[in-house]
Amino acid sequence: MDARHKSYSRLLPDSRTAILFVHGICGSPAFFEDFYTRVPEHWSIRSLLLAGHGGSTRDFARTSMDTWKDQVRKETEALAKTHETVILAGHSMGSLLSIGQSFETENIKGLFLMAVPLKLHPRPISVLHSTMTALGLNR
Repeated sequence: MDARHKSYSRLLPDSRTAILFVHGICGSPAFFEDFYTRVPEHWSIRSLLLAGHGGSTRDFARTSMDTWKDQVRKETEALAKTHETVILAGHSMGSLLSIGQSFETENIKGLFLMAVPLKLHPRPISVLHSTMTALGLNR
């Protein structure tokens, strides 16, 4: 495994605020390296490596969205036990995982989301195919 694909932690025993970085699909904690130095020095940082990332394609194929959701949940709950405030910072798919987790953990006080994949750009042919499928007209 490439050294850039390792999780990163700066857990401070007296910190009241923690930020959890969640990378996108096929990404790694290395995506956030420029952000770590911008986080206040008295905040804890945790940047996890999602299962299947940073290894082989076989490793990636053996994981699932449910596994990633569980990882984010466990990391968030662990930070919430030791910090008054938790902020989730997500990139792309990591932003979707962060949004989902924000409904589950009370201590989450903010989201910092980048490249959120929520905007749809349907093409006319896609709309036609979807409509035909919904009406049972596709073969």
